[in-house]
Amino acid sequence: MEWHQRIHVYVVIIVQQQGQWIKYFLNQVNRYYIQSHDEYFSIIIVDFGSTDINIRDELDRSPLKKFKIIQLGKKYPKFIKTIGLNTAIEAIDDPNSIILIFDLHFNFPMDILDNARKRCFKGKTAYTPIILRLNCYATPSHPNGFREIFGYGILAMYKYDFKRTGGYDSVNYREQWGGEDVQMVNSIFTHNLDVERVCHPTLYHHYHRSLPWKLV
Repeated sequence: MEWHQRIHVYVVIIVQQQGQWIKYFLNQVNRYYIQSHDEYFSIIIVDFGSTDINIRDELDRSPLKKFKIIQLGKKYPKFIKTIGLNTAIEAIDDPNSIILIFDLHFNFPMDILDNARKRCFKGKTAYTPIILRLNCYATPSHPNGFREIFGYGILAMYKYDFKRTGGYDSVNYREQWGGEDVQMVNSIFTHNLDVERVCHPTLYHHYHRSLPWKLV
């Protein structure tokens, strides 16, 4: 099987009251775009009513031209990750594009999109890299932490296959935290797809304080 560098990748993030991390994420993606000249990706941000940042202004100031902001704060004042993910997935029409479910608290390696393109095959495989979770005070330049073997939060798959699996379970994984990624992988297997698991040597999850919706 051959991979193609011109397959469009939609990078999806779900946010609420994470202004500084949104700026960090956009700085990372801006750097990637400027250095790679990759014209075959878009950013989709699903926002649950953030008031600590104007996401539109940040994107308008960036070199990125292909982006979409979906506001869910009025309909869902409380952060519901699975609802946000499914809303973003449903907003993408092209079944031949790849959707990369990402997270604010990661760096954005220069090879992350091509890794998704190389390891996702329509009707055959999804990709969820094994990441390094950094300890407190560790940084990508001085990494110290552990490989998260059983975490599947970063996930890439064709839109066609997301539709086949039915997306994330927003009934059983609505307000509690965690577990939706494992359910998604189980659903992928149920639909006779394989999951590529590879240690990404430079994909780091930053240590951060507990998020507001985790304290409820």
